[in-house]
Amino acid sequence: MSRTLERRAEAIKAHFDNNSKMAKLRDARLQAQVCELRAGLEASTHNQSEAEERHLVLRQQCELKCAALEEEVAELSRMLAAQKSTQEHKLDALLAEEKGKFTRLEMEYVLLQREIGKKDVKVKTYQRDVLRLQASLAALAEDKVSKV
Repeated sequence: MSRTLERRAEAIKAHFDNNSKMAKLRDARLQAQVCELRAGLEASTHNQSEAEERHLVLRQQCELKCAALEEEVAELSRMLAAQKSTQEHKLDALLAEEKGKFTRLEMEYVLLQREIGKKDVKVKTYQRDVLRLQASLAALAEDKVSKV
């Protein structure tokens, strides 16, 4: 019986040794996978941190460009407002000048119309006088012709 027990013990021991070896192999394989996964995780973490750094740099650059563009837009708006104001003042001055010219020309026109009216009256008077003189000359000429 002791021999049977020894064989059983050896069989059990061989079985557990075999299981132990397989467990050690499995453990070694899992450890290798863990190492690979850790390396992959470290690489991914490194890539992520580099990407975040690049993102931050790009974001800062974009913010700087946006700020510069906003300043440029504000400056251009100020310049446009100044130009608009200058042009409005010029146009207002030109309009006032043109209104003055127009008013002066209207006044001159009214005065000239009055003068034309007065001259028309004088012309009619002169025409009437010329007609009277012609009639009187014709009468004198007839008197001379009839006396002769």
